[in-house]
Amino acid sequence: MSIIKKNTLHNIPLFSRLAEKDIELLHRIANKKAFPKNVILAHEGEPLERFCILLSGSVKEYLSDINGKEITLGILKQSDYFGELSLLGHTTQSASIVTTENVLLVSFPVIALKALLHRYPGVCEQLSKDLAAKVHELTTKLKDFALCDVYGRLIRILHSMATQKNGCLLIEEKVTQKELASRVGASQKMVARILKDLSSGGYIKYDKKLISIEKKLPEYY
Repeated sequence: MSIIKKNTLHNIPLFSRLAEKDIELLHRIANKKAFPKNVILAHEGEPLERFCILLSGSVKEYLSDINGKEITLGILKQSDYFGELSLLGHTTQSASIVTTENVLLVSFPVIALKALLHRYPGVCEQLSKDLAAKVHELTTKLKDFALCDVYGRLIRILHSMATQKNGCLLIEEKVTQKELASRVGASQKMVARILKDLSSGGYIKYDKKLISIEKKLPEYY
């Protein structure tokens, strides 16, 4: 176990309203830990015992079946958290969590944290708002799965990941075809074929896991 500095807890947005005495209590129960890439931090269905906040790095929330097929629910980054359902009365992990790069996180035992936070309705309200935003995001994804084909889902993902830079849309996050396939719920072969065709048409440049969108992507494939 690694000790976390009190000012780090102060700087976590979720805890910004806590009094100094409660930051001290948080400090006593906090556990800071580092993990390398590709470590599974939580399995879907297992008991929810800790609430975790990312201090650096990123993790993937995903669901999988017995054959190993995966679908990505979302990517969590610095200041994001998981295990929040435990603070709202849920007892089991709703999705699996795996690190996508080196990660530093701080975790808290659920029972102790709930006892502390019940005095801060504002924190619980923020958790509820964040959870509502997640539900909205998942509803949008469900709509895409129901109404969009693989190509439509893929270009939505590409646009959501891209930022404007040097006159083009650049996806700076290194992402593999396998990871893209997991995010859109398709086979890697299908995603590879679409990316190849978009590259051949001059719509994207795809090199060493970096993707740039050179011009408006076609609406249909």
